Amino acid sequence: MSYSAVHATPKGPGDARPTALQIVQDSNMQDQLKGKVAVVTGVSSGLGVETVRALAATGATLYLTARDLTKARTALGDIFQPETMELVQMDQASLASVRLAAKLILSKTNKVNILIGNAGVMAVPDLQLTEDGYEMQFATNHLAHFLLFNLLKPALLAGSTPEFHSRVVLVSSSGHRVHGINEADNYHFQKGGYDPLVAYGQSKTANIYTASEIERLYGGQGLHGLSLHPGIIATGLGRYLSEEQIQALLTDETVGRVAKSTEQGAATTLWAAVGREWEGKGGKYLADCAEAEDGEYDGHVGRSIVSYTYWPEGEERLWRDSLEMVIVILEELNIPYKINSFGFEDVKRPPFININPNGRVPAIQDPNTPSPTNPNHPFTLWESGAIIQYLIDRYDPTHKLSFPPTNIPEKHLLNQYLQFQMSGQGPYYGQCGWFSTLSPEKLPTAITRYQTEVHRILSVLNTILTGKTWLVGEKCTYVDLAFLPWNCQLGMLIPSDDDHDILGPYPWVKAWQERMEGRESWKRAMVLREKLMREQGLGVNGMPEGVRDIGEYEEVIRRKKEEDMMKKEERVDEEEGVLGCVGIGGQSMRGAQEQGKPGEREDKEDEERWDEQTGVMGCVGVGSIGKYQEKEAGQEEKEEEDDRWDEDMGVPGCIGVGNPGVYQTKPSRQEGKKDERWDEETGVLGCSKIGV
Repeated sequence: MSYSAVHATPKGPGDARPTALQIVQDSNMQDQLKGKVAVVTGVSSGLGVETVRALAATGATLYLTARDLTKARTALGDIFQPETMELVQMDQASLASVRLAAKLILSKTNKVNILIGNAGVMAVPDLQLTEDGYEMQFATNHLAHFLLFNLLKPALLAGSTPEFHSRVVLVSSSGHRVHGINEADNYHFQKGGYDPLVAYGQSKTANIYTASEIERLYGGQGLHGLSLHPGIIATGLGRYLSEEQIQALLTDETVGRVAKSTEQGAATTLWAAVGREWEGKGGKYLADCAEAEDGEYDGHVGRSIVSYTYWPEGEERLWRDSLEMVIVILEELNIPYKINSFGFEDVKRPPFININPNGRVPAIQDPNTPSPTNPNHPFTLWESGAIIQYLIDRYDPTHKLSFPPTNIPEKHLLNQYLQFQMSGQGPYYGQCGWFSTLSPEKLPTAITRYQTEVHRILSVLNTILTGKTWLVGEKCTYVDLAFLPWNCQLGMLIPSDDDHDILGPYPWVKAWQERMEGRESWKRAMVLREKLMREQGLGVNGMPEGVRDIGEYEEVIRRKKEEDMMKKEERVDEEEGVLGCVGIGGQSMRGAQEQGKPGEREDKEDEERWDEQTGVMGCVGVGSIGKYQEKEAGQEEKEEEDDRWDEDMGVPGCIGVGNPGVYQTKPSRQEGKKDERWDEETGVLGCSKIGV
């Protein structure tokens, strides 16, 4: 239905322009959303209250957020229906509060159909920073909604149906016409020049860009984004405006004519959220229950768009930068994984070789992607380069660690350097480690040969990095992460009795490596690595403490077999990506049990315990899913830990990705448990499991 005629001749609040409830009625949506779930932010006054009133008529279940729940409950009055509505405390100025709110919502439902970002502040007079260190309006109006979307994204995707695609509706403003987004290093006015309306304009532009980017990234998956200008309404949003600003608005004839009541102000929000006109599409900025038209900013409030309202490059940049700002939260997304850790000697035996016939690490299984040969089994990969490329294609839609397909030069440079890592750094560093450290027979010619090759690789990297911060482009990418783990083992590959600096002749590599090792996610990964190595009794060479080379370890294995030939030790390790500790699990373990019974062992000695591609000095085993589930059932309350997956992936040998639907059916696992995270820069020598 078109509302253009009544909007063409506005006569002020309460005129013939539609209300939010009328939109529901005109769209024949009364009681049509029973069984659907909507989340609305900012319901303690104004537009939020009217949005709830109209949505209630659709029959949807509503989760309503507010900073002050008492105020919200009072404002909603008799609109509030306890049987279909729940109030959720959320302070938009605190990312921690947003995370807690999302966790509560996801503990109640694993599907969301509509997310309406209505909450906001306007024209904060002085520069204020939130507890997270971000400018108040940018954080409240944009970052909080951006984070909430990302936390609820699995539920939004799960809730989408062919009949009703999921929708994200962000309430922006014509105020975006005052100012677009700042440069990446000045989102929070670090360079000074804070202006209340400029900051407001930036935050409202960010709402538009976020909705447009949601459409670009997820529209093909049945999840759509829309943004809108609600109109000029007298709400608490303008409480920071000065008397002069308020007086100017009151005396502006244009404002007086186009101003709306709060009931009318929520109409465009409902049109975007439930209107049949927007089924299966998005990516537009709306005003007055229509798609906004082209126009230029003339100093007056208006419904038209300006030159930067749609700006794909800016939208992508803002999305990427916003992910950086909330990355600590994204590490805690509730996507589970499991790591089944086995002994070093089991890598050449079933059930591990049923997953990786090459008998080496890394290997992954992802139940989110079915096997092409057996749709009931998870997709399996066991070559490090292929794993990296798969994870980037599958789980890096925002190109945090990569570049869009349209960036042809960068895309092929990434591919070139990844292949160089796999064919150059991996094999040569691996052989150097074998002959310098692990081989029981020290061959001087072989040691010299491969140590020379290590220096050659370092020289190539130094040439590539000369004058640059990263290998490709102006950001850390998956190829930087691919090279880091091996480079962190240089002291072992080329041992020295003095404090000789191996990287001394390669200053650009040295600066790059210090930058990489200084990243917080890498530091966290190293803490986990050290913890797991200590638990497994491993030394810096990946061998058990006190074992100097592979010959000594062969003797350890022989004695162990003699002591307990039939005993098979099966350990379940819930940490990730550590030298000598790789777990691969999943439903296919049933098949693994059938092919190789866990109690059986071959008598032949292990071969090739050094992985030349990935540099793992240690091996893993694959556990029985049946036995793991028995353990889980018996110890879940004491031993289960929160499993997290970070959207920033791309590390060789350390990934955890799971099935969000399964996790969300087990909300009790989230309470009071130790966080476990995987992030993009883990880079630890080993690999992990993509679990169920």
